[in-house]
Amino acid sequence: MKLHHQKFGNNYNKKYYKMEIVIDSFYNKFLDYKEKYNPDFTKKILQEFLDDTETKEKVFKYLEFNRTLDENLLLSDVFPKEEKEIFLYIQKNFSLEKFKNFLSKLNISSRVLEKEYFQCYVGFSSMMAKFGILNNIEIANKIVYFWVLVDNISDNPELKEKKYLLKNLYSFFQLGIYKDMEKITIFFEEYKKDFLINLLSSLFYLIEEPKRLAFLKVAKKLFDFSYTKEALKKEKNASQKELLKISMVKTLKSLNIFSFCLKSQEKIFEKEEFFLNSLLLQLADDMVDLSKDLKEGSNTFVTNCSPRERSILFLVMMNINLKQKLDRDKYISFLFLSLIENKSLFEEDFIDNVEETIGIDLKNGGYRNTDDFFDDLFNKK
Repeated sequence: MKLHHQKFGNNYNKKYYKMEIVIDSFYNKFLDYKEKYNPDFTKKILQEFLDDTETKEKVFKYLEFNRTLDENLLLSDVFPKEEKEIFLYIQKNFSLEKFKNFLSKLNISSRVLEKEYFQCYVGFSSMMAKFGILNNIEIANKIVYFWVLVDNISDNPELKEKKYLLKNLYSFFQLGIYKDMEKITIFFEEYKKDFLINLLSSLFYLIEEPKRLAFLKVAKKLFDFSYTKEALKKEKNASQKELLKISMVKTLKSLNIFSFCLKSQEKIFEKEEFFLNSLLLQLADDMVDLSKDLKEGSNTFVTNCSPRERSILFLVMMNINLKQKLDRDKYISFLFLSLIENKSLFEEDFIDNVEETIGIDLKNGGYRNTDDFFDDLFNKK
């Protein structure tokens, strides 16, 4: 199999070799399923899920949590000790109020940002807890703040009037100040009243000294990717397969900065399953955000699919997830939530087939879409 390493630039990093393998394998499976797709084939893949009793029980618990918001469901005996610990970690350390207070200092009040913060925190915590040991919770919290703010202020139309907040951060990276320790110290002191610079500065000094410049280099790449709309430029004329790679690159850039919270930072990039989980994580997120992305004109692999192809993609992800050791129940739950959120954007016969085979009422079963789920979760008594 010939892998075109240079297609996305000459500075291709060898550690992403496994990423190419994952993308080729995933896309070939997608093409294979397009040939096989019919109602009986759909039933066959869905039956594989029903036959996996352990995963099925967990998924049904997650979906029941969506309906009832009963946290005891996530602490039930169905889930192993490690998953319960992740949930308890999130429950203990996640604070929407603190984030809202932080936003208020920037004169920002945004439900979109609050939801992004919640989704980013939960996704990051689950992913990183599976691949490494969290070394510093304070670093983890501040990185989530930094990434959610920079990414959304850069490309969220709702926050376009706040883009001036990135001015000093832009200068810090584009003038190369981030490369020189003496210049960094002077800049951080001079702009200490700038909230984003202050946030970056506090992160910089929390990270172990030998890794500080490397952290800023990664932060710069992430900033460029968002601020210059690098992804949007590549997405515009990309093929379906290229869109898969763009999706994974975006996730990897995010996870790369989050990896500074881990004790064994580099080891996560040695695992092929890490790259596969990164792709599954991004696609699951894109599946749930499908309606929003179509409305905003985003060109993702999922928006680029027809209703038929999205139905096929659901089956591909279902089958791959069932073979994974890590988080298959969470990702499959996301798949069902994407159907709840975007029923009209999949084939109608496919939705009917899922409801009949799985025995779930996606249309009238009392399941919440993401907006309602978020609002009800944080407003419940």
